[in-house]
Amino acid sequence: MAVVEEERRKGIGAVLVDAVAEEAAKCFSALALNVHIRNPAAHLYTRTGFRVAGAGRGWFGVAMSRPLSDRRSLTEATSGED
Repeated sequence: MAVVEEERRKGIGAVLVDAVAEEAAKCFSALALNVHIRNPAAHLYTRTGFRVAGAGRGWFGVAMSRPLSDRRSLTEATSGED
């Protein structure tokens, strides 16, 4: 999944991650991914609820996971709205 460069920093990535999480929550308890620590998307994943779970693939890889027990998106959960 990617957002074209000229459309980045507009919240599109967070919406995409939350949409994937919402759909995945119907069948799974968590999402997991591997990302290069210097990849700017690592910050997006942290903002959308992923936490470092351990070493990933390669020298600078990081494994991250996001629990899906709360079916509301992280954006909704932090906005103060129910």
